[in-house]
Amino acid sequence: MDGRGPRIVIWTGVALMSAGLLLAPYVTSPWQLYATLGVAVSGGANMMTYTVHSQFLPHWFARRRALAISIAFAGAGVGAVLLLPWLQTIILTDGWRASCVAMGWLVLFGIAPLTFFVKKNPTDVGQNPDDALKIAVYRASGDRLERVELPYQGDSTQVLWMDVWADREAPVRRIKVEPQLFINDDWVVYPMETRVVAATVPDAPDNAPVPPGALTPWEALRNFLCRGKPGAAPPETGGPHFRNVRQDLALAATAPKEELQKLFGACAAPAPSNPEAYLRIRDYLLRLR
Repeated sequence: MDGRGPRIVIWTGVALMSAGLLLAPYVTSPWQLYATLGVAVSGGANMMTYTVHSQFLPHWFARRRALAISIAFAGAGVGAVLLLPWLQTIILTDGWRASCVAMGWLVLFGIAPLTFFVKKNPTDVGQNPDDALKIAVYRASGDRLERVELPYQGDSTQVLWMDVWADREAPVRRIKVEPQLFINDDWVVYPMETRVVAATVPDAPDNAPVPPGALTPWEALRNFLCRGKPGAAPPETGGPHFRNVRQDLALAATAPKEELQKLFGACAAPAPSNPEAYLRIRDYLLRLR
């Protein structure tokens, strides 16, 4: 599966199952029955159904993955409801050998062509290509962010920042990111889906000035809106912290200042403790056209 993809595995299952079903009517001894309906059909079915699909379906879903797999696996029950009455009719009229032949042709000419549409990963259709995102992880150390090499191992409680960067000209529309943590002898996987849309952020060089007195992204935008007095310079984390802020400021310069001020709140109000408050500001800026 990992080396060749699901197609070759499913086609092998189709070949085994259809061969077992089509050869079963010609059996003349018990061992032949075991080899066809026992080994070939059961082995082929195993390579076409749950075992195989559970290996590649999760690659396609970051959210509601369990629901998607449940719907896919429900197809076995739907198929039984539809096919078993038909096979029973054939058995009652023409015998079990005819039902094996009918099922064999159905597998060969029904499932085999559909396998052409099976893709292992979103990369096979141009989504989530390799290097579509650049990931960097930083460890908080006081007022500084120290970049760490992956995989990173720690033996204490730590705050890690994940920096996700997409090229401005990235042609993709859907990217999946799955941070994986190994904690207390168990894996924790947090799937996230990123959608890359047409760039709306004006060019903002990395050395563009940040309003003085800004120690946080919130303060940078507040100083821009309220023209706060000069204060302390950004800390050493200015690069990772303020890269996106420079783009936010470039967008804010084109936004209706009254609406942005209403969303931001009073200039004298303290910065909210919930970081999602700033994300709502960013969401408003990124929706501007």
